[in-house]
Amino acid sequence: MNEAIIATISTVVGTILGWILANIRFGKISITLTDFKEEPLYATPTTMHVPGKQANELYHVALYCTIQIYNSSQINKAIRNCELSFTGANGKELFSLLGKDKETIHTHGAIYNYDDIEIVNIEPFASKNVKLVVYVRDIDAMYEAKSIYLKYKNERLKIKKIKYKDVDFKVIPRFYKEMPPHEQTKI
Repeated sequence: MNEAIIATISTVVGTILGWILANIRFGKISITLTDFKEEPLYATPTTMHVPGKQANELYHVALYCTIQIYNSSQINKAIRNCELSFTGANGKELFSLLGKDKETIHTHGAIYNYDDIEIVNIEPFASKNVKLVVYVRDIDAMYEAKSIYLKYKNERLKIKKIKYKDVDFKVIPRFYKEMPPHEQTKI
């Protein structure tokens, strides 16, 4: 009789323990930012007229980087609303811009556009690279920025922030004194 009770209790405890261990999810998402590049675009009098900008004045800055994502868990994970967040010297956010997926270019004549990075699904034990592009048009606020963060929402819609790097955009000149590089001809 005692052995039957012990066997029944052991079976119940083993079943409950197996069920609990099967529902525990180990692993997480690892995110790294690489290949960061800034590309300034100047308003040139020969090719474009930008309202409110003088000749050879900085029009906008394109920021490119690659988001490397690895899912080390046993279930699908997702990240949403990838943004680059720019903070000032005091640590407060100055502005943030929604990232665009560089791989999804749409061209319409001379105009091109990218899709927003809304949701990125990552399979279990898999990695994914997303090429992000952001266009900063508020030049005055950009010059005040001291740090760049990647901001996103995880699968539980919690906002996560990853510091990418400290920056000094003041090295990008406001006015381009000579002819911009894309207009120079080879001699």
